Amino acid sequence: MRKSDQDHPFLIISGSIGEDAAVVALKAGAHDFMTKENLARLIPAIQRELKEAETRRERKKAEEALKATQARLAGILDIAA
Repeated sequence: MRKSDQDHPFLIISGSIGEDAAVVALKAGAHDFMTKENLARLIPAIQRELKEAETRRERKKAEEALKATQARLAGILDIAA
């Protein structure tokens, strides 16, 4: 998922996930994990992750707009100099 530069919510649901495997999964790009025994967390986790994904998309869009503005200003300064 990270290599594709796409940002989709990614949750892992497992019958039994150990702490080490969970850490590896989170480092690899998963946003959350839970066991099947704890599915009560599923809906709140989905809601939270959808909200966080939107925040990440908005931040990325703002960063791209800032870079574009900086490039335009650098061009104007080059012309003015």
